[in-house]
Amino acid sequence: MEQSSSLLFFTFINHAIEVSTPYLLNAVAGLFASVGLHHILSALKSKPELSAKISKLFIVHAAVFISCFAALHLIIIPLLARLTAVPETVLEDERRFSFSMSHNFKRLVAFGTVAVLKSLLLQPVYQFSDRCAKLYFEAFSVPAVKPPTRTLVQKLTFATIDGTIRFIVTFSLVLMAVAVSWIPLIGKPLFVGVISWRMSFFFHSALWDLTPAGTSLHYKTMQIETRWAYHLGFGLLASTLVFALPTDFGDFLFGLAHPLMCLIAVSSQVSSTPIFSIEEGEQEVVPLPIFNLGNRAGDMVLRYIPGPIKAVWTD
Repeated sequence: MEQSSSLLFFTFINHAIEVSTPYLLNAVAGLFASVGLHHILSALKSKPELSAKISKLFIVHAAVFISCFAALHLIIIPLLARLTAVPETVLEDERRFSFSMSHNFKRLVAFGTVAVLKSLLLQPVYQFSDRCAKLYFEAFSVPAVKPPTRTLVQKLTFATIDGTIRFIVTFSLVLMAVAVSWIPLIGKPLFVGVISWRMSFFFHSALWDLTPAGTSLHYKTMQIETRWAYHLGFGLLASTLVFALPTDFGDFLFGLAHPLMCLIAVSSQVSSTPIFSIEEGEQEVVPLPIFNLGNRAGDMVLRYIPGPIKAVWTD
């Protein structure tokens, strides 16, 4: 009887290892890809003109981001704290908010307002990241897909709708992270894991925008859901670092380093020497509906947008 139980146990362990190995390899591949800074530096060394352009973009990005970040944390959040009587430390610290279940309606509204403001703060960051990624992508790969020609009004409409839906979809992961953070013992590691997917989404969006199918938000979320282990690994280092640091410093570091991480994401795809290779048959075979809640909420919002206005976003 004991021998039979032991055999069953070891059979189960062997099967578990066999099933989990492809996912572990993909997670390791993503982790190795996320630290591929040396590939970018060696590539830019061979193209001085490209290096100069990207360096200038990085400097301008840093100046714009630091100014917006200072305005948010030194003026807007203190003012919001006075108006709502919610301590600044609670408004600024997502972890303090996540791991406490004692929230009233006023705190939820204040926290949501700060989340929206942080999302708006990141809009210039995304623009600079997209520009850097496009320059790098076109220098080492095929020409990037050209977006349709739009008037200024259409561009503003597109940016508003796209920013709103992107915020809804990605904020769903914040809600998921908050929910799993309440699980005893494993809540904090799960929180970091969910935020890792969100990080990888932000870092790869600039890359996907350069491909014909990548401008679709559903395509982007599908990439995370079908290669969830890889993207877990890719975002793990950044999410762990941000989580371990004080919230203000973590947010600052994320915004400042975002263009660099986008370049690393692009480089991992166009590099002639893969950072870490896995066998073709070792891809994730079980997708995770990570963005199911966000996609549903985004689609619900889109249904209430008039057709002519929505057409600008779907073109």
